[in-house]
Amino acid sequence: MTPYLYTVVEKEHLTEMLGAFQACVDLPIQVIDENGKILESSGAETCFCNTFKKHLPKDDSCELLHINASKRAITLGETYIFSCHANLNHIVFPLLNKNAFFGSILVGPFLMDSPDSLLILDIAKRYEIPTESLLELYEESNSIKVITPAHVTQISKLLYYL
Repeated sequence: MTPYLYTVVEKEHLTEMLGAFQACVDLPIQVIDENGKILESSGAETCFCNTFKKHLPKDDSCELLHINASKRAITLGETYIFSCHANLNHIVFPLLNKNAFFGSILVGPFLMDSPDSLLILDIAKRYEIPTESLLELYEESNSIKVITPAHVTQISKLLYYL
């Protein structure tokens, strides 16, 4: 079945828009459906996320968190900046038609401050992750883009305008 989004925007046009946005802000961007499934994306997923996802509990997922954040954005009536399971930041904007939710645009992950050992210590307190994987996460944390809060606000506004 064709996702509703593609009845509103042609897939090729959406791909072009995401590519342009990603090139300008230099952050990964995804369009997800109402269940959190990725429909389109631009920008590479981080190694940090790939490593971390292996250790999420079976009853939790990034997809579920993204949908819950999308619902929070609907309540707010604007973009929503949130931290994920791994304390990485994201911006989400819900896609609505006649008050019916059919997906979201998700930007991130990024950090608003340089990563340090406290980021990993907090993750270690909340999840059962072997030391070797924690060290890997620490090394990979340096590859996550750091953006000032003021810049995040502007990206959030740009996403809203998109």
